[in-house]
Amino acid sequence: NLMAYRVDVLHMNKSDYTKRYLFSGRIICGECGRTFRRQKIYIGKPYEKIIWTCSGHVEDKESCCMKAIREDVLHRAFTDMWNKLYTNQGTILEPLLKGLTELVAARQDSEEIRQLDKEIKDISGQSQILNQVMRKGYMDSALFMESSSKLGWQLTECRRKKTLLTRKLRRTKEIVRTEQLIQLIAEQDGLREEFDEQLFKMTAEKIVVSKEHDITFCLYNGLKLTERGGGQDAVAHANRL
Repeated sequence: NLMAYRVDVLHMNKSDYTKRYLFSGRIICGECGRTFRRQKIYIGKPYEKIIWTCSGHVEDKESCCMKAIREDVLHRAFTDMWNKLYTNQGTILEPLLKGLTELVAARQDSEEIRQLDKEIKDISGQSQILNQVMRKGYMDSALFMESSSKLGWQLTECRRKKTLLTRKLRRTKEIVRTEQLIQLIAEQDGLREEFDEQLFKMTAEKIVVSKEHDITFCLYNGLKLTERGGGQDAVAHANRL
């Protein structure tokens, strides 16, 4: 239910409270993969700003050319993204939920995976025995090649099936998250004018910023939504960092 979702997503445990700022550990550099760190510029001035800068760029400007991005730009980008999601949930979330549901099989998937694991183990054992027999000279090489090839094909097929089933099981979590996101949207009373910290916490797992300052919000249900060129109006000082 939504209450369980709130507790789960908001990470209501001690470790979460060690994060000092909302975006700490959540902003990822699209160039080098490092996280961004928080800084203040023009401290004490009327136009004091908070910016986020790639840790990799701070440590070595030659290895990563990512420029800093203002926090208010991130706020605006999330608000725009949320409003689009709120307005277009019928064309974004509903088809996503339908597609995910169609891909997920019934509950027997877990049992099938356990059975495939057993088959993989058995085939691997047969293969080892076959190799031992061949090494001791008890088998004709042509027969060995035929038997080994057959076992290899069976092993590949079992692993392929297991991979497909595992992907389906992972999607069940995405289905639950998508249903909860639809419910969360249904609770809202309209578009947002200002950044809503609680909504961000409940919907966005992380943010990926590209070199062009395209801002991609990676939501908890696996959906990725991008706001284009969010940082082009960043302050001059931020661009020099």
